[in-house]
Amino acid sequence: MKSNQDITIETYEKMVESYVEGTVPFIDGQYKEHLDTSLSSIEKDAEILEVGSANGRDADYIENLGYHVTRTDIVNGFIEYQKSRGKDVSKFDVITGSMDHKYDMVLASAVFLHFNQEQFDQAIDNVIRHLKDGGYFSMTMKHGEGEEFSDEKVGHPRYFRYVKPAQLKCALESKGFTVHEISVTEDGKRIHCLSSITSLIEI
Repeated sequence: MKSNQDITIETYEKMVESYVEGTVPFIDGQYKEHLDTSLSSIEKDAEILEVGSANGRDADYIENLGYHVTRTDIVNGFIEYQKSRGKDVSKFDVITGSMDHKYDMVLASAVFLHFNQEQFDQAIDNVIRHLKDGGYFSMTMKHGEGEEFSDEKVGHPRYFRYVKPAQLKCALESKGFTVHEISVTEDGKRIHCLSSITSLIEI
């Protein structure tokens, strides 16, 4: 039986072209505010690991501000798309993979919302392994309760798990993170969260 992650990855592999065409090519609104706030926490020479770079829109924005981003994705189609644009992208599974490096920030926009509880916990542990002491973790999740497979937007099933701010804050703090910002977007659909790890424990 295919896992929720297998099904979601298969959908993205099928829908790379339509995803690229259907994604707004610029960053604005509350997500821009969240991203700018996250970046203001680090220096321009900081090392940023982006998990789930997709079409590269966010990394392009960050690099245009003068930061360096290590782009990664688990979807081969997104990797090939970005390489066709001349970008350096590595294949990386944030649940089980290793980049053999530690970063000042890990950025994961709309990635962890595709993980069930066990996968989420494993991925958080792996983020910690990839962060320097004092490093930041910037993420975006789906706001709400429960879990489901949905074919909304892309026409094929993707797995989603919904969380509430208090639930997410508790999960991160239980792993040793300090939560600096956590907010629900005005439309009630997303949670933006910025945290940092200050007491690294070997996991």
